[in-house]
Amino acid sequence: MRIDTTAPLEDLLDACVTFPALARAGNDAGFSFEAEHDPVLPLAVAAEHTRSLELGTAVAIAFGRNPMTWEVATPWPGLTPWRQSGQMWP
Repeated sequence: MRIDTTAPLEDLLDACVTFPALARAGNDAGFSFEAEHDPVLPLAVAAEHTRSLELGTAVAIAFGRNPMTWEVATPWPGLTPWRQSGQMWP
């Protein structure tokens, strides 16, 4: 049986202590999640401090899929997929 755990991290630097502790406790995988910081950064820190623990993200949402996010994020205003397809008008 595998044991996978999500690591609660409030400070990014806690990853160098938390993930090795999970490995010593017998966990097979440790996951970080998007709470106060990017979920990938703690994994980069943890990778330097543990070799036996599989690392991954519990949730990593890149962009919410709504027209406003696309409109703000695109470098070409007015050329979002919705405007091109005629689904959204100015």
